Parts: sequence; C-alpha cells; structure tokens
Amino acid sequence: MLRLILEIVPHGKEEDKKKIGEMVIINDSTGDNIIGNYIYEIKDINGTILHKGHYKGFLRIKGAWSLIQNIFKSMHNLSNK
Repeated sequence: MLRLILEIVPHGKEEDKKKIGEMVIINDSTGDNIIGNYIYEIKDINGTILHKGHYKGFLRIKGAWSLIQNIFKSMHNLSNK
C-alpha cells in the first residue's frame, strides 16, 4: 500500500503544517511480478472519499511516482468525457 499525505505548510513553517488530504493506493493482488493493478482513494481533510477508482495494467518497473502520475492522468481523462 502507498499512502500520500497532502499538507499545507503556511509560510514554510513546519510547526504550522496541517494535513489537508490523503491518497491511498492498494495493490488488488490480481497482477503479477511485472504488471500491477491497484485500487485508489483520494480523501479530504475529514477522511471523506472524494474520488476512488481502479487502475489496471501498470508496469511495476516504472516505480511509484509514475503510478501516481498515471492515476492522476486517468482521473483527468475521466473528467473530460
């Protein structure tokens, strides 16, 4: 599982940081060593799910940042339909 925490840090002051969202990406166990399939959720400050989906066919060798980027791209494509 990957968990991304989104924080706001007013004026760069770490002591004032505040969590404003979270993204969770979970391997759905249907892939193999080369291809991964994932369930994801994006939550707001209260833990309310704003968006959820399934991302299939990811080449694991590309790494976590590429997976995150691909998920956001797929969300953008869905919103433009």
